[in-house]
Amino acid sequence: MRAAFFSDAKYVGAFEWMQYLAKQEDFDVHAIVFPGHEREIGGVTVHTLPGWHPASKLRYLSCVPALKRTLRRLHPDLLIGYRIVSYGFSAAMSGFHPLVLAAQGMYIASRAHTSLTRGFARRALRSADLLHSWAPIMTANMVALGADPARILTLTRGVDDTALVPGDEPPAPLTLVTTRQLEPYYNYPTLLRALLDVRRELGEVRYLVAGEGSLRGELEALVARMGLGDTVSFLGRVEKSDLLALLRRAHLYVAAVPSDGTSSSMLEAMAAGVLPIVADNESNRHWLRDGEGGWLVPAFDAGAYAQAILRAWADPAWRARAREVNRGVVESRASWSRNMASFVQAYRNLVLGAPPPSPGPCLDNPRKPL
Repeated sequence: MRAAFFSDAKYVGAFEWMQYLAKQEDFDVHAIVFPGHEREIGGVTVHTLPGWHPASKLRYLSCVPALKRTLRRLHPDLLIGYRIVSYGFSAAMSGFHPLVLAAQGMYIASRAHTSLTRGFARRALRSADLLHSWAPIMTANMVALGADPARILTLTRGVDDTALVPGDEPPAPLTLVTTRQLEPYYNYPTLLRALLDVRRELGEVRYLVAGEGSLRGELEALVARMGLGDTVSFLGRVEKSDLLALLRRAHLYVAAVPSDGTSSSMLEAMAAGVLPIVADNESNRHWLRDGEGGWLVPAFDAGAYAQAILRAWADPAWRARAREVNRGVVESRASWSRNMASFVQAYRNLVLGAPPPSPGPCLDNPRKPL
């Protein structure tokens, strides 16, 4: 089966997905990318879209003729577009079928977006033969935008639960970790304000920040102004091969992202025995029960984060129970090997003309359009 993947090959989610497909004996995988987005991917043939494409979002419209020509040349059996209101829209406009689209982010497109963006989302969602949703809230939002529930497969890609396994809990002092991008949306100032309160209470605490982004310099300056330079370590981008060692240095995973799709970073921490203290949003509630496997707190409430961190640190017995709970959740619902095998079978069925997947959960009362 020849599968074409239209996405940014430098994005780790797309990169790992293509790598997995390329390892299947019956898959011949091709990546179609914009100029400058090329990346070497083992077993994958990379094709750069010909011509000039604007740096703005207009490129997702202007690239359609070049995408059509590339698809005619490759003649794939399947086209996968990663993200709905960008690559997915272009893929939909190409008219190619069967078409698989994967959403990224909880809302897909909401009232906070322009009517044009919502229109792009509706056009893409209604064109797809198969839609990937990582969580029920994403499924509900797809349906609200006009997607056919019968074409939605609600299943996270998952994380490598065979590689990410818990070790012994590390010794004191309390060590926190975050493995998210250093961008405004990820709300690091709230976590740093919470860290001040925690350090004031405990005297010694460590915070490991693994990731890169446009805010790194600004956040480093903020840490210095807050007097947290001896507490916070900016580690930069951490390779997958080093992730387990990093996570095993920490007791608690913290993140203050207001809304999310399914957070692979959080699931990786849960698999490795690091307990999450994260924003109370619908996506995180799909994976955590407050006080059972971790704590859910208001995204911008630094005081609530500090209280949850201190509560978790004060109760070793709770941490031991929570580690077991989270490991069970990952193994049963977020296993990379099991879930990706389901994706591959869905692609084979689609190409062979088999029925679409069963409707995703949380569709009895679809939400009103966003």
